[in-house]
Amino acid sequence: MSTRPLLATWHRGEFTPRKPRRYARISTALPRILQLLILEGQPKDIVQISLADHGTWIADIKLHIGGKITIKLDHDKDVIQH
Repeated sequence: MSTRPLLATWHRGEFTPRKPRRYARISTALPRILQLLILEGQPKDIVQISLADHGTWIADIKLHIGGKITIKLDHDKDVIQH
């Protein structure tokens, strides 16, 4: 098992503007991903977080028009909005 089991992949349509990044914990991944989305993101960008070894989906973080960010986690039925 990897020491950085989480993989964050940024999607912008068919284009991936940043290379995939690996994180050790979700508590370190979320703040950095949010920071990058706020500073470099464009509307409709999505960052997908998954397990690097298995590819199991954990969460999607989406930047909407107007700056609204939504986070959909694996166990959530509803979307968290910020």
